[in-house]
Amino acid sequence: MPSTSKSNLVKAFWLAMDQRRFQDLIPFFHESAEIEWPSTKESFSRESYAFINQNYPGVWNTTLFRTIESEDHETIVSFVRIDSKESDLVFYATSLFEFQDLKIIHLTEFFSPEEEAPDWRKSIQK
Repeated sequence: MPSTSKSNLVKAFWLAMDQRRFQDLIPFFHESAEIEWPSTKESFSRESYAFINQNYPGVWNTTLFRTIESEDHETIVSFVRIDSKESDLVFYATSLFEFQDLKIIHLTEFFSPEEEAPDWRKSIQK
């Protein structure tokens, strides 16, 4: 199987997210998929993941700006920017997509807010 197939699935996944087609996310996942948010110690089924995104407060733009594929072509890491349409809030998500038979079997996501560097580091920036 060409490695781009999984990369294209990840791109389509983020497009569905950006277009707020949350129920369309479910078919991307294997029936027994596990979704984890380690930072908050949460885990979800594919259905609860779609529900949470559909009911998450606010309206957001999601922009995929990079993917990296593992050597065995079974894992794709994506980096997205998430912008609020209602405020100046910006988050970044790093997501690890693990595949089985062209379905996401495991998704691990880490979120980080965009914020200013702390004062102690400002003087050493390029």
